[in-house]
Amino acid sequence: MLSLLGVLAVFLVLGAPIGLALMMAATAYTFVGGFSPSVVVERFLGTMDSFTFLAIPFFLLAANVMNQIGVTERIFGFANALMGHLRGGLAQVNVLASMVFAGMSGSNSADVAGLGTIETKAMINAGYDRSLTAAVTAASSTLGPIIPPSISMVVWAGMAEVSVGRIFAGAIVPGVVMGGSMIALIWVMDKLGYINCPRAPKASFGERVAAFRNGAASLLAPLIILGGILGGVTTPTEAGAMATLYALFLGLLYKQLTLKKLLRAIDDTVIATAFILLMVSGAHAFGWAVAIEKLPEAFSAGLMSLSDNKYVILLILNIALAIFGMLIEGVAALVIVAPTMLVLGAMLGLDPIHVGVFVDINLLIGLLTPPVAPSLFISAAIANTPVGGVIKAILPFYIPLFGTVLIVTYFPQTVLFLPNLIWGQ
Repeated sequence: MLSLLGVLAVFLVLGAPIGLALMMAATAYTFVGGFSPSVVVERFLGTMDSFTFLAIPFFLLAANVMNQIGVTERIFGFANALMGHLRGGLAQVNVLASMVFAGMSGSNSADVAGLGTIETKAMINAGYDRSLTAAVTAASSTLGPIIPPSISMVVWAGMAEVSVGRIFAGAIVPGVVMGGSMIALIWVMDKLGYINCPRAPKASFGERVAAFRNGAASLLAPLIILGGILGGVTTPTEAGAMATLYALFLGLLYKQLTLKKLLRAIDDTVIATAFILLMVSGAHAFGWAVAIEKLPEAFSAGLMSLSDNKYVILLILNIALAIFGMLIEGVAALVIVAPTMLVLGAMLGLDPIHVGVFVDINLLIGLLTPPVAPSLFISAAIANTPVGGVIKAILPFYIPLFGTVLIVTYFPQTVLFLPNLIWGQ
């Protein structure tokens, strides 16, 4: 165990990719433990041979193509026509647009780097404070990995061997709760004068109709993806393929798809897919070593010894997961904690769908919390503003984030209601 955790720590300190660090730690364990190193290779190849994980490159490619062909501008324009005149103005529009785009992308990086660029430019041009702009953009980007389709949910489903469709359905209500509570928070802060949000004139009925027509084809994408999966017409992988084809169709419809843009989207997809699958494969090998040493069981027994109250244990887990997410980014953190959380969830009598959703939301808070905080730093860079000001501006947004975590953790039916309604218990 010392060799396993020691090698992992060394590679992480050296700045190695998390997937490589996990793989090297598992390899070191085989030498020390007297196992054949071929076990690591078998675990790596076994992870790659997965129809479920094939959904990942499809959803990533669909999101990257949509970013290249102007879909994000149309979504933002539609959201602005609906809500730009309300208290909170473009800050509320920012969140609503992210909720819609989350139903197409499944990735926070696609949101913050694609849609976030458009949102930031519009807000700064309208007179919004740069720190507030970056804070809202970073906070709303966390909706990407929650509202389905979600790359991290696909990863959890593959590792937990549960239905992707069920966990997608389970994430819908928490995603809407989180997005809706962010919008409510912005309204309250503006009402109390905590923030100053310029308000645009109310769009006329004709302007709203025009905005809807301009974005109607784009707005169909989430319905195609989720409708196919939840209706039982397609598997998530097939839905990902359909989303990619639809994104290409939109590119031709809008006359924005060029060979250069397509190659850029493919290049971004290949890099992101390789990074994610290397992490998952490394985690699979690492998880094998952890299982041999019975670390999940030992950790679970130690935690249970602290308290026999299920709700106290869940609170301790939430705190631990939030701290862990501050140190290691999203999917990487998810694949590391998954084996232990699955064992602990079973000991507490929790549904693995419920566990996956509240673990994912918890870890996503780390996207906004230094020292790692990729969404925070990217948003600050796009807004060209110091990170310190963004950290201060984002503090109120922890209220809806942690509030959603607590709701999802202690009220499992917020997650399980839709899956049970659609497919039964």
